[in-house]
Amino acid sequence: LVIAGWDADLRERSLVLKGGFDEFAVFPKSTSAHLDTLLARSLAGVQECELALPLLAAVLQTEATYRDAWIVDGFCKLTTERPNEALTSLERAYGFDPENPPVQYFLGRTYAVLGDHENAITFLQYALKNGLTPAAQARRILAQEAQITGNVPLALEQLQALATDSSATIDDMVDYVSAALTASDANGALDVARKAVAKWPENSVAQELMGLSAKAAGNKDEAIAAFTEVLRIDPANENAKRELKDLSE
Repeated sequence: LVIAGWDADLRERSLVLKGGFDEFAVFPKSTSAHLDTLLARSLAGVQECELALPLLAAVLQTEATYRDAWIVDGFCKLTTERPNEALTSLERAYGFDPENPPVQYFLGRTYAVLGDHENAITFLQYALKNGLTPAAQARRILAQEAQITGNVPLALEQLQALATDSSATIDDMVDYVSAALTASDANGALDVARKAVAKWPENSVAQELMGLSAKAAGNKDEAIAAFTEVLRIDPANENAKRELKDLSE
């Protein structure tokens, strides 16, 4: 009834919950522990971890080697701000399957929350190397951890991968260009800025990225053209006005 209803948010959440039952139905000989774990995963998927955790506790009392239950348990404890407990659960999952990319990813996230940046970097790199999909959020966290530890090349590598991906957002490109300019890599910044303008020619932010990158690379005419475009799109942009004034002097 909810799935057929008018509330789009409730429909989406109900489909996620129903998905747990649908997946269980594919395995008619499966156990109740499997169903409870699937339901807990679905509850976690709709931000209802406080409902998922009791299910998982019951499962793990009788199925202490159930890797997937430990993963969901760790995820829920992490997202409900219990990182030390999350670490314990995820380490159990890791012990059963150390090559599992989601386990490595959530361990990396947990170590990041706990302030153990070196371990966070290690496990996030493992997850990406082992084919974690989707990879975007792991790259973002890895870039942050790399910046915290002063590993600029690693941070730039991750931000560049995000900015040059076919699904890149303007924010991804802003993050990379800003980091590249800070690291004095004007040519790298300009390459991504040109991609941003090609993708969003009427976006003032993209044009401003082009202007800043071209200026840093010494391409004065290209910078002037870009900042002029910024003002055409957004006549009140004070930064573009200042940059044009500076370039004309």
